[in-house]
Amino acid sequence: MTGNDDHGTPKAPGPTPASPAPSGTTAGSDGQLTVTLRGAWNGDVTDPDREFHGEVAASPHAALPEGKPVRVVFQGTPKRVAEPNVHGTYTLMAGDQAWKLMRLSLPYSRAGGQVHDDTQAAEWEAVLIDR
Repeated sequence: MTGNDDHGTPKAPGPTPASPAPSGTTAGSDGQLTVTLRGAWNGDVTDPDREFHGEVAASPHAALPEGKPVRVVFQGTPKRVAEPNVHGTYTLMAGDQAWKLMRLSLPYSRAGGQVHDDTQAAEWEAVLIDR
């Protein structure tokens, strides 16, 4: 921010606002790694065996190159729970490797206020907990 304060003294420039990291790049100062996946969920949302199948669309992770086939499963409890940390976890699998996910969601620009059929192929952002 530039300009003058209430006393006419010039203000020093402030920090530049952070812009969202592009898909497939490290996001945030805490080192979270975001990988872009292209694919769709198979099965009904209430099916405990429901899985996401697709491929890596963009990734800075050496073990997850573009085009690599992936799947994501949710492992959790079938009953309602009060605490978010006991709901379950999403796990991204590629070959014989697996990573727990902090989040798997549509990119922010696609998610807002629109109904999305997640059984149709789309790009999803997966934020890895482990590297």
